[in-house]
Amino acid sequence: KTLWAKVTPLSARDLIAAQAAQSETIARLKINYRTDIETTMRVVHKGRIYAITSPALDDPESGNEYCTFTLSGGLEKFP
Repeated sequence: KTLWAKVTPLSARDLIAAQAAQSETIARLKINYRTDIETTMRVVHKGRIYAITSPALDDPESGNEYCTFTLSGGLEKFP
């Protein structure tokens, strides 16, 4: 699937907290609300492959405008 999305690297503070919790999370993915995205899927953004590491976190206001996922980085590059 091709979707419009915003991939935001974690801030230094969030990255340190994630490492302290032994999490591999390195970025957040924000997309328009969908129910068909699962943690078994991968994200390709600017040639890099990311794994989705959390279920969808709905927006705090209406719960159905957008959703946010956490991503872990991969070493592979998409050709």
